Amino acid sequence: MCIKCVEGGFHQPSLTKQVWKNELTGGLKDRSWVNYMRQVGHLDDNDVDVYVASDLPRKTQRYAKRLIRQINKVTEFDIIINNKKSKANVIMDDRANYDFLGEGFSGAGGVAYWDNGKTYATWREEYSQPYKNKKGKERLTGWTKHVIAHEFLHTLGLSHPFGEGYNSDYTNNDTVMSYNITQYFKNPIRPADVTALQELWG
Repeated sequence: MCIKCVEGGFHQPSLTKQVWKNELTGGLKDRSWVNYMRQVGHLDDNDVDVYVASDLPRKTQRYAKRLIRQINKVTEFDIIINNKKSKANVIMDDRANYDFLGEGFSGAGGVAYWDNGKTYATWREEYSQPYKNKKGKERLTGWTKHVIAHEFLHTLGLSHPFGEGYNSDYTNNDTVMSYNITQYFKNPIRPADVTALQELWG
């Protein structure tokens, strides 16, 4: 018997797995981001221009750019990596802290937000720093990759599962938009995330 049944919860039989996945896809879409991007003219040229901060460590810049190319490939987006910050719609960068957003954000690991007609996908400065593995090669932690992907997908219109990051029905195995981490993946973006992006931007 499954844990949910023992605890008096509702058990979803395997036959409804596809329905459950479809529900999650719907629960990830936040049209307010897409509407905002249309409203401020980000989509006038039918693409999204993204600036990856040039002062980020090289390894972090490479990961952010690889993430953008990967999303382009699986969703057929037109996300352009733009080297001019002034021309970009979305800015990917790190932050020392989030005090400027108010008291409730002081402990945040990353935040996506709008400011002066720009959309920001940000994460804590310390996460940008790669570590050296036993062979001396620089690597980003699984947590860092998760946070960068999570915040960037916010700027493309994905929300937490049904608006709740700690929704106990989902983990990062289901969606990178979940706060419930069970393991780290080489590719933190899950199939439900891809489907939600395709439906929002298709």
